[in-house]
Amino acid sequence: MTEHNDATEILRVRDLRVDFSTTDGVVQAVRGVDFEVAAGEVLAIAGESGAGKSVSVMATMGLLPSNAKVSGSIRYRGQELLGMPEKSLECLRGSALSMVFQDPMTSLNPVMAVGAQIAEAVRVHQRLKRQQATQRATELLDLVGIADAKRSVHSFPHELSGGMRQRAMIAMAIANNPDVLIADEPTTALDVTIQAQILDVLERARQAVGSALVLITHDLGVVARTAHRLLVMYAGRGAESGSVDEVFSRPNHPYTAGLLAAIPRLDTPRGQRLVPIEGSPPSMLSPPSGCAFAPRCSRATETCAQDPSPVPATGASPTHRCACHHPLSEWQPLGSLAASNGKRTGEELAPLAPVEHETEQPGPILAVSDLVKHFPITSRSPLRRVRGAISAVSGVSLRIDKGDTLGLVGESGSGKSTLARCILRLIEPTSGSVKFNGTELTELTRKQMRQQRRFLQVVFQDPMASLDPRMTVASIIAEPLKIHRVKNDSSSRVEELLELVGLYPQHGNRYPHEFSGGQRQRIGIARALALRPEVLILDEPVSALDVSIQAGILNLLEDLQHQFGLTYLFVAHDLSVVRHISDHVAVMYLGRIVEAGRSDQVYTTPAHPYTQALLSAVPIPDPQRERHRQRILLHGDIASPANPPSGCRFRTRCAKAEPICAETQPPLSDPGIGHEVACHFPEVLVGDGGLEPSTSAV
Repeated sequence: MTEHNDATEILRVRDLRVDFSTTDGVVQAVRGVDFEVAAGEVLAIAGESGAGKSVSVMATMGLLPSNAKVSGSIRYRGQELLGMPEKSLECLRGSALSMVFQDPMTSLNPVMAVGAQIAEAVRVHQRLKRQQATQRATELLDLVGIADAKRSVHSFPHELSGGMRQRAMIAMAIANNPDVLIADEPTTALDVTIQAQILDVLERARQAVGSALVLITHDLGVVARTAHRLLVMYAGRGAESGSVDEVFSRPNHPYTAGLLAAIPRLDTPRGQRLVPIEGSPPSMLSPPSGCAFAPRCSRATETCAQDPSPVPATGASPTHRCACHHPLSEWQPLGSLAASNGKRTGEELAPLAPVEHETEQPGPILAVSDLVKHFPITSRSPLRRVRGAISAVSGVSLRIDKGDTLGLVGESGSGKSTLARCILRLIEPTSGSVKFNGTELTELTRKQMRQQRRFLQVVFQDPMASLDPRMTVASIIAEPLKIHRVKNDSSSRVEELLELVGLYPQHGNRYPHEFSGGQRQRIGIARALALRPEVLILDEPVSALDVSIQAGILNLLEDLQHQFGLTYLFVAHDLSVVRHISDHVAVMYLGRIVEAGRSDQVYTTPAHPYTQALLSAVPIPDPQRERHRQRILLHGDIASPANPPSGCRFRTRCAKAEPICAETQPPLSDPGIGHEVACHFPEVLVGDGGLEPSTSAV
C-alpha cells in the first residue's frame, strides 16, 4: 500500500439518503452518509451485511432500481450528480466514474467474448476503430496479469476462472482511465491466494491510470492492506471514519472496537477467546430513532436510545470522527456485548450430560489411510463410455485423536469437501481405509453405516440449503432422533439442544427463514448434536457469516468441544479461523496433503512453498504490520484434477521447481523440523506465519 499525499478532492457525498419502496413498507437503507475521496486515495467502506455500503456506492454511480428514492448531495469535481439527466450521467459513468462488481460472472455478458466487452466500453467513450479498441482490450488484459492476453481476448466468460473473470472486470473498469474506481467486494468469493492477486492487480491498475479507489469490503484485514482511510458503516449510517492508522490503533466507536475484537487473527496465538458482537442489526423497515447500535452496546444509556448519535471530531486528529455519545477513550476488548433484544449469547452453555459410549479403542478416534476418490468422465454417447477420471482425492492419510481439532485447509478445488464426504461415506471412496474407533467404515453395509453415523455427524457450509424450509426448527432437530429410534422425550431434548446452542427453546415452532444466518448455523449444530456424536465434521461452517456472527459460532464450537469432549474435522479456506480453532493442520493441494503437523509448528515454521504462499496471502488487521509483510504471490490457477501435473502437483505454480519435481512425487515426511512436508526442497519460513521477511534453509 502506498501513502496518500494528494489532497485534491474528486468526489464528495453529503447527507446521502436512500429509501426503497417495497410491499412491506419503506426500507431506509442509507440514512445520512457523508464521505469524500481525494485524488489517488484509497477509501475503504466496511461494516456488516445490510449496513448500506453497496447501496451508497450504487447511488453514487446512479445504478439503483426505479423503486429507490435518493436525496442528499453527490458531487464529482464540484458537479452535482443527483438530478443530472441520464444521458449526461452515462457520459461520466465508465469514464470518470467506474465500477468493479462483486460477481463478475453475472456482470459479464455470457454470449460476448471478454475482449469484445472491454472494447465496447472503450468505444462508447473514445473515438476508436474496432481494431484499435480490440488492441486496447488486449493491452488492458495484459496489464491486469492475464496470461496470453492475445488468446484470452477472444475467450468467453465461462472459459475463464473466477480470478481471471475478476481481472477482466478490472480491465474493463480502467479502460477509460477513470478518476474514481469503485470496487464492490471484489475478493469476497475468491480464495485467499486469488484475493491477494486481485488486490495486487487493483493497486497496480489504480496507479497505472491514477485513479482514486473506493473499496467496499467486510474484511478489515483487506482494509489494513490496501486503504488510506476507512469509513465504518452501521445500519445505514457512518459510525466512525479516519485514517486506517487512527481507526485501527484507537477505535472510538464500540462497534468498530467490537469488529476488531471479533476477528480471528493470524498473528494471535491459539487459545485467545474471540469477542462476538451479540444480537443483530436492526430492521431497516423501522430503524431505531436513537443510536441504532444501542441495543447491542454494553455502554448504551437512555440518551443513546432516544437521540441519534452526534458526529463530532474526536481524538488527536480532526479527521478521526465517531458517531457515538460515549466514544471509547482507548482501544480495549469490550468483553461480552450484552444484547438487550432478547437473543441468547451461547456463552453459558446449558447443562447436558454427554452420553457414555462404549469402551474406547486404543489409537486415534478417526484414521484415514491412502484414501482415493476418482470421479469418472464419461462420453456423451448413449453408451456413456468412460473417457477419463477426475482425481479429487489421491492417497490421503490423516489421523485425529479424541478431543482434538484437525483443520483441513486449501484452495477451492483441492478436494477438502470431497475428502470429508468420503469419510462419512456420503460419497463412496474409490479405495483406501477409514477407521472410526477401530471400525473399518468402508466395509460396512448401508445399515451398519447408518448406525455409525450416530457418532459421526456433519455441519454444512450453507445452513439455509441444509435445513428443510417446510419443517419447523423443532422438527428439524428431532428428525435424527426419530430416524435412529432414540427412546427419549424428543420435545424436551429439542429444548435442551436449542438452549445449548444459545437459542430460546420457545422458538422451536419457527421456520428456518425466520432466523438470521448465524442463528441458522446454530440450528444446524444443534441438529448435529442431537444424537450425541463423538466426531463432528464441519465443512466451512463460518465462511458465509459476518465476522461478528462468526466469532459467536467459533466460541460456541470451542465451548461444546470442552464440555462434551467432541472431536472436530474443520474444513476451511480461512487460515486465520483454522489457526484459532485447530490443534493440528493439514494443508491440501489438488487432492494431496502437502504439509501437516501441529498448528503452532505449521504456522510459525511453514516449509512447503504452497503453505507459505497461503499464509502470506492472509491479510492481518494491522496497517503497520501489513506494510512490512513479505508477499508470496502465486501465479495462475490450480491445475485441473482431470489432468493433474506429474510428480509434485504444485510444481506448475512453484518458483522453486526443478526437473526432479516433474519426475517424482515427493513423500510426506519430516525433514527434521517437527512436522511433515511433501516437498523435494523444503525451506522453513522463519517468523509468525511469514510475518517476518527472513528465511533459512532446512
